[in-house]
Amino acid sequence: NSYLDTRNNVCHVGHSHPRVARAVAQQVEQLNTNTRYLHPNLCLLAKRLTETFPTGSGLEVCFFVNSGSEANDLATRLAFARSRSRNIIVVDHGYHGHTQQTIEISPYKFDHKGGEGAKPNIFKVPCPDTFRGEDAGERYAADVATGLLMVTMGKPFGNGMPLAAVVTTKEVSDAFHNGLEYFNTFGGNPVCCAAGLAVLDTCLHTLI
Repeated sequence: NSYLDTRNNVCHVGHSHPRVARAVAQQVEQLNTNTRYLHPNLCLLAKRLTETFPTGSGLEVCFFVNSGSEANDLATRLAFARSRSRNIIVVDHGYHGHTQQTIEISPYKFDHKGGEGAKPNIFKVPCPDTFRGEDAGERYAADVATGLLMVTMGKPFGNGMPLAAVVTTKEVSDAFHNGLEYFNTFGGNPVCCAAGLAVLDTCLHTLI
């Protein structure tokens, strides 16, 4: 029987995609290690990923992690280091992960059963309702004035492999480089990076 999966939010290019499966299998046969040991896959994925952002965006520094929760948690730390502010704007109904920090910025969690409500430094803005109009971007962006300093990505980036990332500017990463070392043992390991490269190849091939 053939089935259409309309609910899975992990397998971005489909279950058992041959390009991804082949890349993962080949890398597993060669080497998998932690990121204290440099590997070409990590550097190549960072290069390929930053090339997908608009020219001049300044989004050129990659932090690889294992999950969307870690990516959003790290993005919060980066923002705190850059701005020294602890105020955070979140979209109503949003869910950003299961760490303590990401639960505190997730209305989906703190506004529901077992939640403690929004902390004083958390400010909610309306969730865009595209059903009521196609100008959602302009209508809802008016509530939040910002410059684009960071992008996070989670589950689909590795098509189900534990791969996620934060992409930011050198200005933000320099502010974060304050002596409190950041290290992620398996974030960006060779096997997961191979999966990420295959996902990018698949997506770009589809667009072409």
